[in-house]
Amino acid sequence: MDANGHVHHKIVIAQNLGQSLEIESGIEPTDKVITNPSDSIADGDHVVIAPQGQQGQQRPAPDNKAAS
Repeated sequence: MDANGHVHHKIVIAQNLGQSLEIESGIEPTDKVITNPSDSIADGDHVVIAPQGQQGQQRPAPDNKAAS
């Protein structure tokens, strides 16, 4: 997710370790990562980060897509 709240998912996976992934490139230490995205989320969609303690609750994003 970029600084403007838009989804970008152009990463290179080096290894799939089952419960975790080893990322080769495409992510920086300061990037925010959506760990359990909806199947309908697409590159460029706008998402809203829920306040801490409200993970798992869905709120409609401005373009009427749900973000978790």
